[in-house]
Amino acid sequence: MYSGDDFNAAEKCYRQLFHQLRSCYLRLQDSSLVYLKGDWEPAKEEASFTSSSLRLGIEDWHYREVEVQVELVYLLADYAVRINIISKPPDIVPAGAASLF
Repeated sequence: MYSGDDFNAAEKCYRQLFHQLRSCYLRLQDSSLVYLKGDWEPAKEEASFTSSSLRLGIEDWHYREVEVQVELVYLLADYAVRINIISKPPDIVPAGAASLF
């Protein structure tokens, strides 16, 4: 999303990306809309890594482990802003629920 040596530009990209993701929605198969919810972690120039996480604002166990991370990383005189989407399948499927995995 961003790569360069300017912390202020990287921090601005990191902040804007988080706020854009928090205001977007996903449309599920049943046509319902789900927004991302999460807490903002401000970046500090002296930190080599900052991450803010968002989760789907839904109680459905199918989506419980979905997480979107926005991170600002400092590596070898270069700042990078990245998005990671993580989904870990549940270890145990609740009784009576059909498994998607």
